[in-house]
Amino acid sequence: MSTRMLTNAFNNRFKGRLFESATQPYDSNPVDDHPVTVADAKWEEYSDSGKNYLKRSYSIPNLKVLKYFISEVLDIATETHHHPELLIKEKGVDVILYTKDINDITYLDYQLSEKINDLMKDIINLLKRD
Repeated sequence: MSTRMLTNAFNNRFKGRLFESATQPYDSNPVDDHPVTVADAKWEEYSDSGKNYLKRSYSIPNLKVLKYFISEVLDIATETHHHPELLIKEKGVDVILYTKDINDITYLDYQLSEKINDLMKDIINLLKRD
């Protein structure tokens, strides 16, 4: 997704409310005070409870940006017909990918991980611009 398309989608969804003050103190200035970061350097492979999966953690302290990221991940999942598990936290989200039918990692999981990587890069670049 191009930066221009991302900017338009972001603005349409939140109508410029990203930087206005909110009740949560961490929403006031998301770029300078609380940057969006990727907690894990890369997608890691895990084995647990009879399944193999990919996992990556994102630190997104701005609630509006977190909502946008989750919404876009769900849109990507709908387009690809492959849905992640999202563990939503107060200031971030863990994304877990595996193919539920076989409880293992498949090509679809790697494809979805790349699309999510691209989405996060676009969001970080957009926030740096503003």
